[in-house]
Amino acid sequence: MGGYAALFTSKDFDFEGRKFSPTPLIISPLLLRTCSCPLFCGACCKPVTLDYLPTETYPQEAQPRGIVVNEIKKIVYSVIQNEKQLFCKNLSTTGQCNIYSTRPLLCRLAPLVGRITKTDIKTVSVTKAGRLRLAITGERKLPCIISEISEANVMHINALLSHLQQWMCYFEIDSKIPRIQELLTYLYDDKKLYKLYIDNEMNYTRTFYGTRK
Repeated sequence: MGGYAALFTSKDFDFEGRKFSPTPLIISPLLLRTCSCPLFCGACCKPVTLDYLPTETYPQEAQPRGIVVNEIKKIVYSVIQNEKQLFCKNLSTTGQCNIYSTRPLLCRLAPLVGRITKTDIKTVSVTKAGRLRLAITGERKLPCIISEISEANVMHINALLSHLQQWMCYFEIDSKIPRIQELLTYLYDDKKLYKLYIDNEMNYTRTFYGTRK
């Protein structure tokens, strides 16, 4: 979670001995186009450590783990996986998540990847660089099903940001997330899409991105 904390922070902080400072953010309107996964994919489901807050529902096998933020030790509950495996241990043979309803926040954050950034990206996908990833079938593909912008998607992204803000609050890291939530509807109107630039003082500018389909 250190990477997301570094992206959204509004003040300097120390995470596990690494120092991070706030940077301006660029928000693509594609943030509001959420994605879903087809069967027999699982390309994004790698054997990462699955972390949960103490207040979240976590698997029985999860163990307490200390993370030091600003010299204060915070406890999360983690399932540490074998990084030599190709896929997450919770991925079924059909490419579906066996713990979908209780999957950790990290697994829910795919719609944010490449859509809220520190640098300007004209074309983004659900992977960090648009790279094709290995699916459970052995193919390399990027078959994510991308939805169009809708009010339901705005609500979904807003809820996702609220969940991430809970983590920021737990680690006592000040963030830009509430400001981003205020500005979600500025990413589009009936006919056009806009890109937002948010500086470290929370001021924003809006530029034309493209015509809305």
